Amino acid sequence: MFSPRVGRAPAEVVITAGHVIPDGDGILLVENRKHTSLISLRVAPQFRRFNDRPLHRQKKLPSFRDDVGILFIENDDLEFFPDSLQI
Repeated sequence: MFSPRVGRAPAEVVITAGHVIPDGDGILLVENRKHTSLISLRVAPQFRRFNDRPLHRQKKLPSFRDDVGILFIENDDLEFFPDSLQI
């Protein structure tokens, strides 16, 4: 998914279920089944998790929004994502 960011370079991002991101981790390993390898995707800083909740929601009431995660895809990893996923 392409995300235009005002004042910043464009970024490729993935939206995922937040509970798959381990507490405190800044990177999530994703299996690339086609090449039987792992791709490391960087977790957006505000979506790093602590106490099973994203950093930006720590002081808010629990909600379904706690289970959202944003990951960045580096340019050299884009080749592993099919065009059909890119909007």
